Amino acid sequence: MKTTKEPTERELDTFVSQNVDRCQTSLVCAILAQGYEANENNGMPTEHDIANYYVFKCPECGASQNEPFDSEPIDPKNESFATPMHYKCYECQAEFEKEPESEPQEIYEWWLCSDWLLEKLEARGEPVLHSDLGDWWGRTCSGQAISMDSVIKDIYISLHNS
Repeated sequence: MKTTKEPTERELDTFVSQNVDRCQTSLVCAILAQGYEANENNGMPTEHDIANYYVFKCPECGASQNEPFDSEPIDPKNESFATPMHYKCYECQAEFEKEPESEPQEIYEWWLCSDWLLEKLEARGEPVLHSDLGDWWGRTCSGQAISMDSVIKDIYISLHNS
């Protein structure tokens, strides 16, 4: 069995410097504002173009998840679309008859990253904006080094322990 080696701060800093280029928050906010100001389809991206922008919140435990909650027909024998569904939280296992509402993630910063890292971030539920003008990671935390973000650490560990 392979043990998971905890990365050092230096290893994570190097990983970030190799895959995260620069903060472009002002640029991306200006691009998104252009998309909102035009009431016609002008080709500018809007929040609807942000992958993983909306998360589902469990009304019981408050856990966030990027995918809709597990759902199954209440009556498994009746597979019609009219059959009521129930939804189940991955975290606390609470069940609901109504799908929990989704809400937008709060994005504090926009970062230009390598295509490889963007793919990994998007797969882990991080907001990513893809447009003809460029691709950016929407960072949902701020005030600390990127190398301290749990998602960055998780990606690094999965890369070096696979």
